[in-house]
Amino acid sequence: MSSESNNQKDSSNNNSIKVSQAEHYDRVNATLRASSILTSGSGILFGFLLNIIVNHPAYFTLFNRVILLISLYTVAIASTLFIMPVIYQQTYYDRLDLDRFLLKSKKFLLRGSLWLFISFYLDLGLALDSTLTTPVAFGLASFPFAIMVYYVLQLRSTKLLL
Repeated sequence: MSSESNNQKDSSNNNSIKVSQAEHYDRVNATLRASSILTSGSGILFGFLLNIIVNHPAYFTLFNRVILLISLYTVAIASTLFIMPVIYQQTYYDRLDLDRFLLKSKKFLLRGSLWLFISFYLDLGLALDSTLTTPVAFGLASFPFAIMVYYVLQLRSTKLLL
């Protein structure tokens, strides 16, 4: 009787280990999917901004072109950070520590998102600058950015964010 109960305990322990490993690999898969989606989106934005820089409208001033160039660089940095989880996974695949991978990937994706939000702020300010004065345009563009910063600070205070 006791050997049967020990076998059941061992079996349930093995099942929990398998579920735990499967859950980790599912989280790795979700992280890599998120990375690929963010990389694709930021790549499209990069191409769009590059097209505007190459074929900029005649009414663009030097200030507008500099803002657009800074925005292009922020998207390039964000794209690079979004690609990093894939590179990290491919580099350390044979000795991959899943918890460390998930932690590093989260940092890469959050930092890339911050750079992408800076680009959104600059792009929105530039779009509003075509119809409003520059201080008003960038002031209005700061509202969505401020909401995002508030949200990130709330997540940090609840320890959901690193």
